[in-house]
Amino acid sequence: MKRTRYKPWREIDKPDHVKESDEFIERSILKGMITSTEFLEWMVEHWNSKLIDSTDIKKIGSWCLDHLKKYDEAPDKQIMSIFVEKRKAMRPENWVRIIDILTSLSKEDAENPKNINQLIDQTQRYFKEQRQRILHEDLQQALETGDIEGYEKQITKYQENNPLVDNSLATRLESNIITADEFINLEVPKTKRILYPWLEIGSINEIVATKGLGKTWLGLGIATAITRRNIQDIQIGPWEVYRKAGVLYIDGEMQINHMQERVKELEKAYGPMSKKRPLWLLSASHFANQYDGASINITSADWRDTLYDCIKAQRNKYRVLILDNLSALTPGIDENPKLDWDPINQWLLKLRHLGITVIFMHHTGKSGDQRGTSGREDAVDCVLKLTRPAGWTEECGAFFKISFNKARHLKGDQQKSFCLEIVENPDGEGLIWREREETATRGKTDREGIIADLVRGLSGKDIASKWECSDPYISKVKRQAISDGYLNKNGKPTQEGRELVVRLNDREGCDDDSGVRG
Repeated sequence: MKRTRYKPWREIDKPDHVKESDEFIERSILKGMITSTEFLEWMVEHWNSKLIDSTDIKKIGSWCLDHLKKYDEAPDKQIMSIFVEKRKAMRPENWVRIIDILTSLSKEDAENPKNINQLIDQTQRYFKEQRQRILHEDLQQALETGDIEGYEKQITKYQENNPLVDNSLATRLESNIITADEFINLEVPKTKRILYPWLEIGSINEIVATKGLGKTWLGLGIATAITRRNIQDIQIGPWEVYRKAGVLYIDGEMQINHMQERVKELEKAYGPMSKKRPLWLLSASHFANQYDGASINITSADWRDTLYDCIKAQRNKYRVLILDNLSALTPGIDENPKLDWDPINQWLLKLRHLGITVIFMHHTGKSGDQRGTSGREDAVDCVLKLTRPAGWTEECGAFFKISFNKARHLKGDQQKSFCLEIVENPDGEGLIWREREETATRGKTDREGIIADLVRGLSGKDIASKWECSDPYISKVKRQAISDGYLNKNGKPTQEGRELVVRLNDREGCDDDSGVRG
């Protein structure tokens, strides 16, 4: 029996307008969609199958977009597995061409890697040329058939979608005033959550608290959690990490070594950083050291514009921007007039329109609410207020109650208040956030009991669990116990420590005074 020879994709008849350069560009576009998450995310907003001539490249491109929607990354090495699955429903002459494309692209990819920004520029130019060609063909067909109404509709449609034709405010305004039915049926991307239930892509959020309560610890905890290589089962208290997102963390006041220590401790607990969605830091201290004391100042239009352009150019790298904190990053601003806040507010809204999630930290005033104009919260989606639980003392460390003062998209228990504290990771190294009951009071009796357990030789973790307190607090009590003479400098019990255990046993009616090791 004679074997059928199927034509490879290069030999398929093509429309007359398709040039060799067009084929090269479409192959480059497809290569970028397969291998680069950054380029594929850009294509989500710009993909139009009508602008691609190759039927096979359209098909593979749609597979890439489906993969991104499901797994939040480009298929890359998974593309052949996707093809094998899709092949089951394809005719042989179709899948033979597709395997030819994928095989040849795989070889080219190793030989000719492309700069993503260059590829985006090339794709934009190509799509513009394709739109103009399609318009020309449609207009020519309308004239040949005498369809004057169709001709005028094509011109109007092109003008609405091509700002180079008429970019006047009147034209843009008129084209965007639509009926309720049209508005309801607009095709918009579904809202994506980063940290369930409150942190969404493109949202603006505020974390407000008094100084020294733990805003930076919480901000770094969020930034670290959502930039890990493996996010499965990572939580911050009741908040669950839904998807990875690259973070640009701008710190306005911490000393470099303190920031380094905090990041190290959190990374120990949450695991290695994602290569595609990493955590980036811009430290005001480091910036000042590099540039003779220069400061980061978002009250400056130049600073805002430069940051905006930087984030826009790298928006698939920086999906979340954390500003810590307004007091340090807006020097000289009068916090009370709304007028002084408006330029920053408009800047935040521009970032939202780019799909950038923003979290900014701010301080509370004497009233207990955020300092300055209430207009700061107008455009904000969520306001998280951190407060001290009943009986809180400095010995409690980073331990606070979180309440939602504003939560546009949360319902029911999603906006319920709860308490968080940072503790040593019980399953390994580093520090993690855990939810706990609002029982912050640590009186003299508690401290004596903890010292007695240290004298008895119990482990720090066991003591923390027994007394429902943080590991850093146990360490602090231990240092005090050494200073007071209950333990020696090596942490071993002294005679005074043994006598304390005996006294506590007598007070509690316990006959056992022999539980002291060492």
